Amino acid sequence: MIKGAVSRPIFTAVVFVILLIIGGVSFKNLPVDIYPDIELPQISVLTLYPGASSENVEKLITKPLEDVLGNIQNLKEINSTSMENVSVVTLTFEYGTDLTEAVNDVRDAIDLAAFALPRDAEKPRILKFSASMMPIIIASVRKINPGADVKKIIDEKISPRLSRIDGVGGVDAWGGIRDIQVRVKVDRVKMENLGISLQQVVGALMANNMDVPLGSVSALRKEIPVRVPAEFKSLQDIENTIVGFKGRDLIYLKDIAEVGFEPEERINYQRLNGYPSAVFAVTKRSGANTVAVARNVKEEIERLNSELKEVEVKVFIDNSKFIVSSISNLSRTIGFAILLVILVTFLMLNNFRASVIVATVIPVSLVVAFIFLFYSGGSLNIISLSAIAITIGMVVDNAIVVLENIFHHRERGESRREASIFGTQEVIQAIIASTITTIVIFLPLFLVKGLVGVLFRQLAVTVPLILATSLFTSMTLTPMLSSKFLKMTDKESKIEKWFRNLENGYKRLLKFSLRRKKLVLTLFLLLFVVGILLFRFIDTEFMPAGDTGYIRGEIELPLGTPLDVTNQMVGRIEGIIKSFPEVELYTARAGKSSSGFGAILGRMESSAYGSFSIFLKPKSKRKRTTEEVVNALIDTVKKLPGIKRVNFDVSGFTGPMGMEAPIKVSIFGHNISKLDSLAHFYSDRFEEIKGVLNTDISLKRGNPEIWFVPDREKLSNLGLTIADISSTLRSGIYGVEAGKLRREGEEFEIFVSLDDSSRKDPGLLQSLLVQTRDGRKIPIGTLGKVEYRYGAFSIQRSGGERVVYINLKLKGASPQKVVKKVKDVFEEYKLPAGMGYKIEGTIKDQAETFSTMFYAIILGMVLVFLVMAAQFESFLDPFIIMFSIPFAITGVSLIFFFTGATLSLMGMVGMLMLIGIVVNNAIVLVDYTNLLRLRGREVHEAVVEGAARRLRPVLMTALTTIFGLLPLAIGRGEGSEMWAPLGISVIGGLVVSTFVTLILVPVLYSVFESRIRRRA
Repeated sequence: MIKGAVSRPIFTAVVFVILLIIGGVSFKNLPVDIYPDIELPQISVLTLYPGASSENVEKLITKPLEDVLGNIQNLKEINSTSMENVSVVTLTFEYGTDLTEAVNDVRDAIDLAAFALPRDAEKPRILKFSASMMPIIIASVRKINPGADVKKIIDEKISPRLSRIDGVGGVDAWGGIRDIQVRVKVDRVKMENLGISLQQVVGALMANNMDVPLGSVSALRKEIPVRVPAEFKSLQDIENTIVGFKGRDLIYLKDIAEVGFEPEERINYQRLNGYPSAVFAVTKRSGANTVAVARNVKEEIERLNSELKEVEVKVFIDNSKFIVSSISNLSRTIGFAILLVILVTFLMLNNFRASVIVATVIPVSLVVAFIFLFYSGGSLNIISLSAIAITIGMVVDNAIVVLENIFHHRERGESRREASIFGTQEVIQAIIASTITTIVIFLPLFLVKGLVGVLFRQLAVTVPLILATSLFTSMTLTPMLSSKFLKMTDKESKIEKWFRNLENGYKRLLKFSLRRKKLVLTLFLLLFVVGILLFRFIDTEFMPAGDTGYIRGEIELPLGTPLDVTNQMVGRIEGIIKSFPEVELYTARAGKSSSGFGAILGRMESSAYGSFSIFLKPKSKRKRTTEEVVNALIDTVKKLPGIKRVNFDVSGFTGPMGMEAPIKVSIFGHNISKLDSLAHFYSDRFEEIKGVLNTDISLKRGNPEIWFVPDREKLSNLGLTIADISSTLRSGIYGVEAGKLRREGEEFEIFVSLDDSSRKDPGLLQSLLVQTRDGRKIPIGTLGKVEYRYGAFSIQRSGGERVVYINLKLKGASPQKVVKKVKDVFEEYKLPAGMGYKIEGTIKDQAETFSTMFYAIILGMVLVFLVMAAQFESFLDPFIIMFSIPFAITGVSLIFFFTGATLSLMGMVGMLMLIGIVVNNAIVLVDYTNLLRLRGREVHEAVVEGAARRLRPVLMTALTTIFGLLPLAIGRGEGSEMWAPLGISVIGGLVVSTFVTLILVPVLYSVFESRIRRRA
């Protein structure tokens, strides 16, 4: 292959030019996103039951659904949340489960449970999550003209225009939008004086509002359909509906009720930067280019703003900005790394043409990655670009070893062609071995499970592909270009003199080390022990939180606080938020969300709650981090009188990497009251732990409730059911839908309830009349008793048990130390019999993933050893080379300890990579020393000359890798927090292991070879 590439330079060049062209086209057509399109193995079942308390939702909706959904195949866990009006059952499956099949199983199970669900509950909705479901654009719609119908404008003008854009998956609106209804407000006094019940009113409206197909008849040799078109056409049709009789007189609806168009009942206030607004979100189709779709949506919004005079549309979340910023930051990092690598190569070789030859490996290796990503359906995202970034310094290693050896042959007087062929052949075994050892180290990444494993899978494929391409390029393109363009200089440069002096100094140090083997081995053993001990003083975390610039906040006021009072408090907090110079934009909501999706996101669903989304200026335009702004907000807001609870936290909105709280304590039990009191007791104890900033209890004490407890015996005697009582009370208090009014292409819900004064009167539970089977009207209070209680705001269940979560927010504390203190609390204050607890959160994910990574590192070491054994046809040489690895780990501990950085999962990935990287220099050194031994040199002479001869390539490959990763390690742009630990880890490990390779490996080689020779 080497001779063929050198002998046919045009053919070789054409092959690589074709690769570059295909790669360029692939790069241009690759979609851009923040993360790979990931199908999370999670399905949620959302059911709305308007007007129901959380306990009724649990009993009537959640538990029946859990019973049928708990038997689905491949189900890992089942969790649920029952809130006022909403039930959310979340099913988590094993990764690799076919979610299309799982959705079908869920749908079948829901059909089985349908008969057990309340009639007034909406049909359960199945939600399957993926990264593409995250909104790419969220915008507000603010009235300019007070009379503007915002809902109509969004439905008829904004949503259709945006939905037509290529790549848009959907447009969903909420907040500040109230549907117009036909409200039928029944006067209770008039109704009861005339002997009419609410059931009669609802039944009459539904019976007189129909469009009934009757089949078809044959006439004129045609089948002609027959129907009764008897739908309401106007408010007058509704008002003139006959609802009963008094003697011979007809009773019309207008005699007992007011009928008119009204907005549905207000459940919240929504504002953007202090102005009332509605909000809509735009999602993209799976596989669509996020950046391109977002750009087209924003352009269409600009056109809409110029056309619509009644409203103003303003984008306040643009996830493509973070993507563009992160990708641009990584692209700059890659570009800077390439320049540094070329500069280092030029300084070390002092030959411009040689530097260019080495640099050609970079674009060729990278375009193959683009080709792979394009044809495998991948995208340019933070994972794939980071894979490219971490290989920049590594792809030139093989070319440097080859080129440096070609230089050596040229210095011995060989022609360019001969030097290119023989110089490459001489090191081919070493570069193949070193590349394979680096490639196989990524195989254990496939063992990492869960979301992290799915994300790293692209890394585990892309990096080996790039390195394999660089190996092929170094064996073909590098010798070919060297044979044509490499030119030697006769005059010794300053760099050459410096290297000669460095080699001489290194030889003296090496000779001293060979004479003082015990001293050297003792010092290195001490270094290793110190490095391992330092890990005890290094903080760890699962994934860096990152300075996202996005804050989510919530406040809780006392139970039963009216919506208007909550709105006033939210307005005061908006003023505080506005005063922060770092804030660019904010949204606020007082009250419930406009749909049940708030429950899925863990948001509050009560008139006593307020929520905030705060967006800070870019990192470069503010002095404080997101975390610092959060702490300042909490300190300021919690001083306001009347607030029961306040919580602000750093959040993320760019993909599937949103994490739980660092520590989440789950307490299991059946009695809600006991769970509530114990949660508050333990929460107070946890807040006494040093490093715990605050705690948040998932079980919120609910609103005051009035319970009507029916007397089943009395109901049975009268032929009534619980459903009759519930339906009557619900119709009177909350109201009930009684069909639709369709006119002029619009559809309005007909909503029947008592008039406002009656439906808010607690006495209604005693005096409202219910109709028996024989037509009698009986006060409902005679059929049961009224009780006053506090309901639970939300009831969470896990694995079929009720559970309460206590989330711990930390400040400057090690999660591991806090977990130990939490266990001490439970040891001191035992839970009652029949109750239990477990500690979860990211600390659990970290423990599981770090444990997997530890085994991956062990497996990686075994694989590297086996590959080297196969290459060297020896177990001794790989054994000697493996001593580089422990000291790489030492280098990791030293750099994290002295820089104060936190070791995260990415740092662990860096440690795994180090196993494959650090042995490369030792392979080159040992391989050349073996070659000298074969040529008849003595052990001591071969060790000194071989090590000195390989000093330059060892330093060059180490420096190019270090400088290639340096921009990643010191990056400060968006997304840099995630990958910096990887760069720091590899740089620290490589610095120490390189020093070890140059001193300890030759000494160990000498020790083992000398003993073998003596035994022989």
